[in-house]
Amino acid sequence: MTATTAPRKIIVVGGGIIGASIAWHLASRQKTDNIEVTAIAAEVGGTATPNSFAWLNANRENPYFYYQLRRRSLARWRVLAGDGSAANTGVVPGLSDIVNWKGCIQWDEPPEALEAFLKEHQSWGYDVKRIETAEITAAEPNLVAEALPPWGWGVLATEEGAVEAHIAAKVLLEHAEKDFRLKLISGTSVASLIVAEGDGGKVTGVVTEPGIKYEADHVVVAAGLGTVSLCAAVSVTIPVEGRPGLLAHSKPVSKRLLQGIVLSTGPHVRQTADGCFLVGANFIGEEAASSPADGKPYAENLINKTRALFKPDDAALIELDHFTVGIRPDPQDGLPILGDVDGRPGLTVAIMHSGVTLAAIVGELLADEVSTGNKDAALEAYSLRRFEKK
Repeated sequence: MTATTAPRKIIVVGGGIIGASIAWHLASRQKTDNIEVTAIAAEVGGTATPNSFAWLNANRENPYFYYQLRRRSLARWRVLAGDGSAANTGVVPGLSDIVNWKGCIQWDEPPEALEAFLKEHQSWGYDVKRIETAEITAAEPNLVAEALPPWGWGVLATEEGAVEAHIAAKVLLEHAEKDFRLKLISGTSVASLIVAEGDGGKVTGVVTEPGIKYEADHVVVAAGLGTVSLCAAVSVTIPVEGRPGLLAHSKPVSKRLLQGIVLSTGPHVRQTADGCFLVGANFIGEEAASSPADGKPYAENLINKTRALFKPDDAALIELDHFTVGIRPDPQDGLPILGDVDGRPGLTVAIMHSGVTLAAIVGELLADEVSTGNKDAALEAYSLRRFEKK
C-alpha cells in the first residue's frame, strides 16, 4: 500500500467498554495500516457498561475454549492498564488508577462445587487455590468471623480484578482521540446502517439520529442490545435477549474496607476506586426493572447484607446511595458473538455478556481482523455462523 492510497474508513458504533476498546485498538493502527477511524457514541462510557459489576475474571462455568479467551483478555488488560505495580502502569495513561488487581475470594457455592472448580481450573493452569479462614482474614482483615465460610475455607483467584469500566471506556476513547487522532462523535445515536444497492449487500456507512450520513468501508457495531435492532433492520438476526441485573451503589466510604472482590454466601461485593461499595444481584423476570419503587427494596437488602460482613462501626459507614438496573445482552448459547456477518460484507458485530472482561482481547483481535483481514483462529467459535448450523 502506498502513501498516496486513500485510507480505508472504519466506523465503530458504541461508546461502552467494548466499542471503546475496539476503537482504541483500531485507532492505534491508523498510521501503520492506513485506516481512518471514527467512533460514534450515544454516550461516552456507554449505557450498559456503567451498570456492570466489572469483574475481570476467567472464572467458573467456562468451556475450555471460552476460558482461554477470557484468560487472554486478562493478559491484554495488563498490557493496557499495567499489572498493579508502580513499575508497570500500562500503555494507556490513567487506566492503572481504575483497575484493581487484588484478586477475588469466593465461597458463594457449596464446598463440593468449589472443589470441582478448583480441580478443573488448576488443571487448566489458572492461579486459584484453597485458602483457610485465617488466610481470608489476613487478606481481608475487616471481615467479621460470622461472615466467613462456615465450612472453614474459600477459594482465592489471584489473577482476577475489577475495573471502573465506564471510566475506562472514556479513558480509552480520550486517549485514542488525543494520541491516535480518532474522530469521536459523541452525544448522538446511530439510527440505521447504510446498505449499498448491489455490491453483495455491502454495508457502506451509518445514519445518525439527526439524519447525518457517514460513509465507511467497514462498520463495527458494538452497541450492546442496540446491535440487535440495527442488524435486524438490514435482515441480520442476532440471537440475543436482554437480562436485567440490579446493582446497589453505596455512598463513598472514607475507609478502605475491602482490598479485592468478595463473593460470599450473601452478597457479591467490591469497593470501587472512589470508595463506594458495589453489590450485585440477578433477577428472574423484570420486576426490579419496572420502577424505582420496585427495585429499591432489593437494593436496600443488598446493602444490609453488605453491612453484615463488617464490624458495627464499619458497617455504619455503608449507606445506600442509589441502584441501577442494567439490561445485559445475553446471547442464546451464552457465548459472545464476534466477527463478520455472512451476506453483509463490510459489517462486523461484537455483542456479549462478559463484555468488561473480554473488552481488551476483543478490541485487539477484531481490530486486527477489520484492519488487515488477519482473523485469529479463536474467533471462529464465536461467529454468528454457528447459529445457522443448528
